[in-house]
Amino acid sequence: MDINNSGDVVGKSQTESGEFHGFIYRSGSLTDIGVLAGGGQSFAYGINNRGDVVGAADSGGTLHAVLYEKGVLIDLNSLIPASSGWVLLRLVGSRKAARSSGPACSMVRNGRSC
Repeated sequence: MDINNSGDVVGKSQTESGEFHGFIYRSGSLTDIGVLAGGGQSFAYGINNRGDVVGAADSGGTLHAVLYEKGVLIDLNSLIPASSGWVLLRLVGSRKAARSSGPACSMVRNGRSC
């Protein structure tokens, strides 16, 4: 779970079918961030002061790092060349202020953790 300066909260919640979905709780309203095509679960780990959410989502059996921005869930692996050998697994923090250390990311390259 994480909270930004506006009081927006992110986390995960279990659905009726037993899957986990990331959420944003803002101004008394809960929003499911959804899932990637071919996947069934998502996890929201961090939110910045602009309301951008970072986390992970299942993509056909493998977790992928995601960004939820302006109502759209983006697989961050779509932003790197498929031939690079890298797979971004999850982002667990968001940059809230200029002096912040920034996000932490888990990744693998050619099947090996980095």
